[in-house]
Formats: sequence, structure tokens, C-alpha cells
Amino acid sequence: MNELREKAIQIIEDAFNGNPMINFIIKSDDKRKERLRALAAYSYDRCARREGVYFSSDQEGIALCYRFNYKGNVLADIPDQLRLVIKSIGISRALEASRRESYRNSVRPADGNFLYFWYLGVSRQGIAGPAVKELRDLIFDESKRKKLPICLETTLLKNKIVYERYGFKTYHEWQVPNSDIIMWFMRRDP
Repeated sequence: MNELREKAIQIIEDAFNGNPMINFIIKSDDKRKERLRALAAYSYDRCARREGVYFSSDQEGIALCYRFNYKGNVLADIPDQLRLVIKSIGISRALEASRRESYRNSVRPADGNFLYFWYLGVSRQGIAGPAVKELRDLIFDESKRKKLPICLETTLLKNKIVYERYGFKTYHEWQVPNSDIIMWFMRRDP
């Protein structure tokens, strides 16, 4: 499992590298690669605790999607969040990151009864393979099985267009303060 975790973290880290919101969140200095890696590890570990990590059959793709109102051991998140602040965001940026997360939580469905689709990524080797379609179908099947909508956010217009093609609808648009970033909040019902 450790080898699979490392592969997943690498896929997530590579994808995070070009994401405008990630670039806005993480501390910008000469430790950028380490900061991206810390954020990728945090994302993976948080979803693993919530039973929300999905790999494609060829292990070249990963999706992070979990029930948002998960009732498991959320106390385990506290040390990870502290590491995230220290290793990725930076203490000086933590308050601003917390404000943004609070706003995002205020826009998401209040009951938390949805699947939160945090991330989908494929390795460079898997780009032309079946991983994206396989993971999409897996998440959609999970949504139907649990009778839960899927919610997500994206700051990339190209991703928004793809999600719309897959049946997601934008329910809120947010101009992120102090940036030129637009975040689209999207939902797909089962």
C-alpha cells in the first residue's frame, strides 16, 4: 500500500503544480516542490481515512471522492492539518486559507449529505489510457448506489467544460478575493 500511496501522491503533486488555486494557497518560496508534495500527501491521507481513494485498474489514475459528512475519526485530521499549515501553506497564510475554506463550506449543501469530488488525476503514462473514464464511471456508480449527489469545485475553465459534459451544473460562482481566480461550484445528481 505504501508504494501505491507514493504513486498517488506523485500523480496529485504533478496535477497540483499547474492549478491556480493551489498556487494561490501554498506558500511561494524556494520549497515549492516540497510544499506541493505536502499538500498532495495531506489530500491523499484525508481521503484514505474517509474511504474515498479510488485507483484505476492500471493504477495510473486516482480519484479522491468521499462522503462529505463522514462521521469517522476526524480527530486524526488535526495533526495532518497542522503539518499542512507548517509544510505547505505557511503560518502567515493559514488565516486566509481558513477564511477561504469557511466560505467554500458556506456555499456547499448545508446538510453535507453528498459525495465531495476533490480530485481526479492521471499519471503521464496513463494519459491516453482508460483511467479517466473508468474512475468517472466508478464515482458515478457510487453516487447512484448511495443515492447521493456529487459536488465539486474547480478553478480551471477547461475542467468546468468537461464536468458540464458529464452532467454537472454550476450552482455558484465565486471571485476569489485578492485574486483573478474564479471558482465554480458544481453538482451532479445521481
